Amino acid sequence: MKRRVWKLCLIGTGALAVLLPRPAAADYTATATQAWDCQWKGWGCSLAWWANAVTLTSYGDTYAGIVFGSGGTVTYNNQSVTLPGLELNVMRYNVGGGGPGNTLYNGTPWYKDIQGYWPGAWSSWDPTTSGWNWYADSAQRNMMWKARDRGANILQFFSDSPMWWMTNSQSTNGAQTRGENLNSTYYNWFCNYLAQVVKYANANWGVSIDSVEAFNEPSAYWWDIADGNSQEGCTFTAGSQASLLPTLRSALNGAGQSGVRIAASDENDPGTATSTWNTFGTAGVQGDVGLVTTHSYSGQQPYRDNTGRQKLRTAIGSRELWVTEYGDNDGSGQALCTTITEDVNYERPTVWCYWQPVEASTAWGFLNADYSTGATTWVYTKHYVFANFTNYIRPGMYIFKSSDTNTIFAYDNSAGKLVILTVNYGTAQNVTYDLSALSSIGSSYDMIQTKFDGSALLAHYGPWNLSSSQIAQRKFTAWYPANCVSVLRINATQ
Repeated sequence: MKRRVWKLCLIGTGALAVLLPRPAAADYTATATQAWDCQWKGWGCSLAWWANAVTLTSYGDTYAGIVFGSGGTVTYNNQSVTLPGLELNVMRYNVGGGGPGNTLYNGTPWYKDIQGYWPGAWSSWDPTTSGWNWYADSAQRNMMWKARDRGANILQFFSDSPMWWMTNSQSTNGAQTRGENLNSTYYNWFCNYLAQVVKYANANWGVSIDSVEAFNEPSAYWWDIADGNSQEGCTFTAGSQASLLPTLRSALNGAGQSGVRIAASDENDPGTATSTWNTFGTAGVQGDVGLVTTHSYSGQQPYRDNTGRQKLRTAIGSRELWVTEYGDNDGSGQALCTTITEDVNYERPTVWCYWQPVEASTAWGFLNADYSTGATTWVYTKHYVFANFTNYIRPGMYIFKSSDTNTIFAYDNSAGKLVILTVNYGTAQNVTYDLSALSSIGSSYDMIQTKFDGSALLAHYGPWNLSSSQIAQRKFTAWYPANCVSVLRINATQ
C-alpha cells in the first residue's frame, strides 16, 4: 500500500478529508434476503509498523486493549478519554525482510524496517543455525501475543518483501527502478524462508497460523527506489506469482505445514485481483491458493468500482475471500463506511481488515501516537465509526443479501437476532426495512449511532416498539439524520 497525504480540516473529534459528499437517495426500502453462503469470521488489522513502534512502550497494553480488547483510556489534548475497544479478532503479522544489512532509501523511518528472521545472508537453510535469529522483531511479535490474549483467534502471516539479501537491490524498498526485485536465484530460498517462519511460529509461539501470503500489491509499479518508495515492497508480475505458488506450497508441505493455506494475492484493487486470478487459472495453479485476498484501493484512493467487485466474486466462484487491507485519510469515517458496505455487499468476504489502526500523524489511523514514546496525540471519529461495525457484526453471524448497498444485514442464527447496519449520507431520510424473508421479528428495536462530525459517538437510542401490523408484515421504518452510521438490533427468526 502506497500513501500520500490529503488536505485535512478539523471537525469535532476528528480530521475530515476534503471529499465530496456521497449523494443520498430519497426515502427508500432496504430488503433482506436469507443467504447462508457468507458466515462472518471477523474484523482485523495488520500489525507491522504501529506494532513495531508502540508495543514495547508503556502504552503497549493500552493500544492492545483498544484495538483487540474491550477498550482503554488515553490522554491527549489535555483530556482523558476512555475509548471503546474495536474487539478485532484477526491479526495480520508482517514477516519482515529487513534488519541488519538492509539498505534503506528515501528516508524510510525505522519503524517501517521490519526485521527478518534470516539475517545471515546466503547462510544455511537450517533454521537452527546461527544465520537465523528467532529473537528478531520482538515488538510486533509481542503485540501478536497481546492480541491473542485479548481474544484474537485468526492469524495470517504476510510478506511485503523477501529478505533484503535475496533482492537485486539489496533493499526491501524494492528495485532500483521499476520491475521485479526478487533475484530469480532465490525463489526457493524465499519460499523456504516463509515456510520455516510459519513452522517455527506454530511450534514455539503459542499461535496457530491460518494462512500465509507471499505478496503485497505485487502487480503495482511503485515498489522501486527511483519512484521514492519508503517502505517494504516487491513487484511480482502475475506470471511470476504463478511460478512461485507451487514452490511455496511444496516448501510448506515439506516443513510439515500442509494445513496452512496459501493466500493470494493481496493486489491493490479487486480489478487487478481478478486479472491475476485469471492468470493463475491459465497457469493451472489456482488449486494452490487456499484463500483469495484483495485490497480495496484504487492506486492511492478508495476503490469505487462495484462492477469490479462483482467481477472478482464471479471469477472466484464460491471460494473464500478476505479483504486484507484498506486505509484512508478521512478521519470522519465516511469513506471507511462506503468501502466496507460495498465490499461486504458486492464481494461477500468472510474477513475485512484495516491497515494501521495507530498512525504517527495522519488520519490513516484511528488514533495518532508519538512513535518515540507511544503517547496518544489524537483520536479520530473514525475509531467510533469502525466500532459500529466491529462491535455489532460479530464472528459467526451470517451476512444476508441486501437490496441496498448502504445496508448490511447480519443474522445471529444461534441467538435469533438480526443486526441491521445502515450508512446515511447527505440528507436526513426514512429507510423502510422489508424483513418478510424472515419467519418473524421481535416487537421492538434499539439503535447505536455515530455521526461523522463527532456529535454522536456510539450513542444509544430506543428501544422503539413496533405496531402489531409491522410485526405481522415484518416491515418497519427508521429515520436517520444526515451523515451517520447506525446499527439497529431486533429479535428475528429465520
